Amino acid sequence: MLTPGCISRIKTVAGRDEMQEVFTVKVLDIFRYIVDRSFPILDPDFTDAFDIVITDGRYKTKCLLSTSLNSLVYENKLRENSVVTVTECSSLIDEESLEQVPFVILQSIQILNLASENCDVVREEIQFCEDAAPNEKQEIPLAASRGYYLPLWNDEDCFGERWFSAPDLQPVNPITNAITIHDLNMFWKALPRPFPALIGRVVSKTRLNHYGKASDEKRRYPYQAYLELEDRTATVSVCIWSSFCVLLYNYLQVGDIVALLNYRINRRFNQRSNAVYNTSASTSIEISVNPTNPTAEVYKLAPNELGPGWRLPGVPYRFIERRSVANYCSGLICDVVGVVMFVSRDSRKRKGNKLSFWTSKWVHLLDGTSSVPFILHLYASSQPQVFDAITPGTVLVCARMLLKIEPQASKHRKLCYLTTTRESQVYLLRQPLDVKDKPFTEAEAVNEVIRWRQTTDAKQLLRKSCVGGYYDFPPLPESLDLYKRTFSPEAPMDLITTVNLGFILREVHFREHLRLHIQGIVVALEFVPAVSNEESLWQSSGEISCYQLCETCHSDKTIRESTFTGQYDENGSIPSSSQTSRSGSYSLKMRKKTSNTTQNGQEKTWDSEIEDDSEYEVEVDSAPSSSEMKANSSKEYHTVTRRINPRRKCKKVSNGVVLSFRPVYRGPKNVRIKTRSRKVGTEKMISNQKRKAKKRLAYPPKKARRKAVSTKQASTSVSREGEKVSKGIERSGKRGKNSSSSSASSEVVKYYPFRIMDQSWTHIASDIPFLGLWNPSLHENTLPKLCSRGLTDVEVVPTADRQDFVNAEGHWRLMIAGLNRRAIVNAIFLPQYSTTKEDVSGESDVFVTALATGAFPNRCPVERLLNYAYEELKERRMVFVLDLYSHGQDKVEIVINRAY
Repeated sequence: MLTPGCISRIKTVAGRDEMQEVFTVKVLDIFRYIVDRSFPILDPDFTDAFDIVITDGRYKTKCLLSTSLNSLVYENKLRENSVVTVTECSSLIDEESLEQVPFVILQSIQILNLASENCDVVREEIQFCEDAAPNEKQEIPLAASRGYYLPLWNDEDCFGERWFSAPDLQPVNPITNAITIHDLNMFWKALPRPFPALIGRVVSKTRLNHYGKASDEKRRYPYQAYLELEDRTATVSVCIWSSFCVLLYNYLQVGDIVALLNYRINRRFNQRSNAVYNTSASTSIEISVNPTNPTAEVYKLAPNELGPGWRLPGVPYRFIERRSVANYCSGLICDVVGVVMFVSRDSRKRKGNKLSFWTSKWVHLLDGTSSVPFILHLYASSQPQVFDAITPGTVLVCARMLLKIEPQASKHRKLCYLTTTRESQVYLLRQPLDVKDKPFTEAEAVNEVIRWRQTTDAKQLLRKSCVGGYYDFPPLPESLDLYKRTFSPEAPMDLITTVNLGFILREVHFREHLRLHIQGIVVALEFVPAVSNEESLWQSSGEISCYQLCETCHSDKTIRESTFTGQYDENGSIPSSSQTSRSGSYSLKMRKKTSNTTQNGQEKTWDSEIEDDSEYEVEVDSAPSSSEMKANSSKEYHTVTRRINPRRKCKKVSNGVVLSFRPVYRGPKNVRIKTRSRKVGTEKMISNQKRKAKKRLAYPPKKARRKAVSTKQASTSVSREGEKVSKGIERSGKRGKNSSSSSASSEVVKYYPFRIMDQSWTHIASDIPFLGLWNPSLHENTLPKLCSRGLTDVEVVPTADRQDFVNAEGHWRLMIAGLNRRAIVNAIFLPQYSTTKEDVSGESDVFVTALATGAFPNRCPVERLLNYAYEELKERRMVFVLDLYSHGQDKVEIVINRAY
């Protein structure tokens, strides 16, 4: 409950020496900027400052967050729609301003929860209070001399409405005196000032360069961006400085014809970027466009405004096909186009030891010339609207990309991928008409991909497109010696202790990716099958239920009651937690409402075609009553829930016409199945299913072969170690439950590892910490999601690094103990397996080889792999290469990339 009327008097209360009131407010926005020397709070540990907009439901105000609370934003604990209690605040007046309007500094807050986005009050309708200062209402920082805000997660993107507003720049007088680039380069020292107008076409544009530092005196707009201007004679670099970046960066696009006046000329000292195609001669000068001394003039011209004598060249492109990538050399600057098949989650990498980060994602493209996709490592290129909108099914055009080819042990095997350069530009085509007015409109490679996108083959492949999840490329070497050679002598591979790993986990920022190395011994492990978001809360897998392994060993009645009460609310509908997890990383339905209008009317976008396959009507039956559950528990049958495939189409023949329809999804279907602990019953409907199930082995790569297990069997599987496991492991379960919002069971009693490797670890001291996520449901964002179903599907996980290999259906969770036994690390391993080799018994070091190579050499049942792991990993010291990724809210996943 928000405190009514607190915003109108918060400045008065903050100005008192002692604050006795406590306010409960809601956070509307969070803005970031770099401090400078005029910042009132001197803290050498922080260079970022955050202004947050809070509201009481009626009015809103902008406050400064104390730098001691910056970690709340870094870890994504404090974010939009957070409900917080302000327990301590102060007031400060900017003595360098004549306004003399104080602003509030929040010294201490307590985060309560996250407010619902579907609130009654529209955030745009909330007004600022009457005594609000001008910089509160504008996109201007409260405390520093900066005139802009930065994005929360990087420095390369532009943030704010001013960056995207189109300026009205029209020449007052017609341009009569113009000069070519070649003549300007030859005679610029002898020409009178101001120089004649320079007219050319923009053929390249770099990303924004933000060079603001905390030691700046008063730099209001520390920005810089470069353009390459070309005419029929030569090419020249144009540098845009400071506030002109805000005005012109998104106003000028590649392909535009530009006229420059009142510019400055400097001698060029830097070498020409290799990402600029050498279609014409370069110059020895550089053009500077400044907002002052003198104030430059920049105008866009239409092609018909130029005379026939100018003959400006078009934008050069060098598109390559996927089938011919291996024929090129590493380091080539090229352009690629294709249909998006996979988009990984966003990750952030720290720039050295600073608090600035690079933001990147991995993308797979298919161009129709090969079954192997382009692998792109895209960094933020100051195009946030395009970078955040990359979705499967759309056509992506990437210009000025750098080709990297890394040879492997075999001379015939090469790992090829492309990454962005400073001049890279990304274009997204949602429908065929989007190619108009683009600089590559006439490119044949782009038109061929657009035509291939509309074929049946492309639409069939798009059914296997997926988004999100952990992704790493190129794969690491298969031995520790080869891996150590990848490091330079100045920065060799460093090992950290498991105790220090715990301190690092507390300081990982939101979406930050780290790679660390530890030594340890595997003391326990289990196999967690991959199931859908809806199935993961109740469906068993293999020989024993995932949650029987990870959480509890209740009685049969308790398991049934917690299963049903956890899946349905009082209205009998699926709870919002599963819906939130299903749509948290990828919002599909929002894009359906925004389709572009064409000349023929309303036309669907390409990315919405995938979504149409996943639409189905959802109706859920009411939850079973307590009397029904008691009646079922009194029988010798065990209720197991199965999920009907909502995408399965049924066909019916009526009067010779085949009718295709989609069944209505009515939630999980209750099926009673006999298990081994029961006596021979009379149900005939499951006899055939039971005989078929006995013939199947629990192979991890195949589609979920799941069978019901009685309570007696489940308890027998873990009773051997259940009494030995002390409360130390139980602590891990309880702590994981508190940090998980998607826990299946409402009560977690104990956690039992599936296979304990070292019996001495059955009794764990209470002071030994457990690091990493323990609940399998917390790893739902680690695995990619299939777009057409919204599920986790192993067969479509990208495996471009290996031929004839696919990802195993599920993952392994390993408990790693440090050599000094002072901490336990919960890490997961995402292996692959070969589709060509059959199950071959008698091989040695199967599990150890899989950890070193990332793949099993052949298909094996889970039970046999567990036996291999017990024999090979018991008391074996290994070096683990760990990839850390923060999901925020103190949830840091630990993935085993390799183990040697």
